[in-house]
Amino acid sequence: MSGLSKGDIAPEFQAEATGPAEVSLSEELCSSQVLLAFYPKAFTGG
Repeated sequence: MSGLSKGDIAPEFQAEATGPAEVSLSEELCSSQVLLAFYPKAFTGG
C-alpha cells in the first residue's frame, strides 16, 4: 500500500471503537463528516 498525501481520499477501513463496538469509515460518512487523525507514537515510551 502506498502512503497517503494531504487531501487524498481515505480508503475504507474498520477500527475498534471505545467499548465493544467497531466503526467503519463508510458508516460514519453516511451520518456526518469525518476527521481522521493518526498518532503513531501515542502511548509509547518515546
